[in-house]
Amino acid sequence: MTLCLGNIATGEDFFDREAELDDLWSALQKNHVALTGPRRLGKSSILKRMTEQATDHGLLAGYVDLQGIDRVARLIDRLDRAFPEASIQRHLADWRDQATTWVQRHIHKVGVAGVSLELNPNAATPWQSAANRVQHRLAPQPLLILIDEFTVFLDRLITHDLHEAALTLGWLRSWRQQSGLACRFVFTGSIGLAELLERHRLTTLMNDCYDYVLQPFTRRSALAMAATFSSREGWQATTATLDHLCDRTGWLSPYYLNLLLDEAMKAGLRRLDHKGVLNSDDIELGYGELAGKRSCFVHWYQRLLDLPQPRRDFVLAVLRYAANSDAGVTRPQLGARLGRLEADPDRRETRLEETLIYLEEQGYLGQNGGRYAFLSFLLRDYWKANHG
Repeated sequence: MTLCLGNIATGEDFFDREAELDDLWSALQKNHVALTGPRRLGKSSILKRMTEQATDHGLLAGYVDLQGIDRVARLIDRLDRAFPEASIQRHLADWRDQATTWVQRHIHKVGVAGVSLELNPNAATPWQSAANRVQHRLAPQPLLILIDEFTVFLDRLITHDLHEAALTLGWLRSWRQQSGLACRFVFTGSIGLAELLERHRLTTLMNDCYDYVLQPFTRRSALAMAATFSSREGWQATTATLDHLCDRTGWLSPYYLNLLLDEAMKAGLRRLDHKGVLNSDDIELGYGELAGKRSCFVHWYQRLLDLPQPRRDFVLAVLRYAANSDAGVTRPQLGARLGRLEADPDRRETRLEETLIYLEEQGYLGQNGGRYAFLSFLLRDYWKANHG
């Protein structure tokens, strides 16, 4: 068996997150949820685990992936297809007691608004009737609607038609707040939701959702995962070696931990010619190999090339300065260095504020003690070598 690197983690590849799952189920008692946080923390994997747990709560879960679509009609179609009527009826029959309990406890606990999309007659859209039909069918049922890559879809929709994006968000809000509601929504995605909504002045159309910010692993969970996965792959590792793995990873994303662990095991195999005991030298050799693999990190750079100017130049400049200082850079230092991109100090400060919010939400930078630094040491060293 090999480590799960970059794909959605299911089964025994999914590790821990028990407290987070408990928090999410608790929040869903009275709220819809926006599951937010930087990319590569395992948000999609959590959605998949929730699909497995949903029946215990009386809910039928549907995982709706919006990657690759940018039209509302396709969103509506995927919502519709995620919950065939036969599946709903089978759930109600097989899990009658749990489903009945959920409906009785929760059907009146979210919102008070109307039952369908209300649009200005002059703003009617081709998808209005289909949207109302799907909403009417699904709203009163005990369903968990897990929408992945919602922010990617929304970003593309905004680019195509900001007004239609606002109408779409308004429709989903009216659904979430209608009377007689039994279903629950969880939204997530690899683009920061708050920054996207704020930038386009759409925040009020999703401020009814409970914002649950996913955090990286605790040190304890990271060490436990590394010990479990290395043992599963046939390797032994001391606590000191695994501590070194966490130290070199920095930001304890399960994705980056597994990337480095995988490379360290490859280094150990080259050293021993068989599986045995990992040591800190294997971690160091694995780190060097991984930091030099453009394929693991180049998408972090390429996705920024789609940003409009002058925003793109500001973002790339901030990352360049942050990459060249392991300790990070202060906001005044960034402001001084960005003078060549924007001479006017007020406009420069505004653009810097927008840039830092964006980079924090997207998982590039974090702030600690007034200094902005790369969250991932691996991404930082890749950036320094290739874009610094």
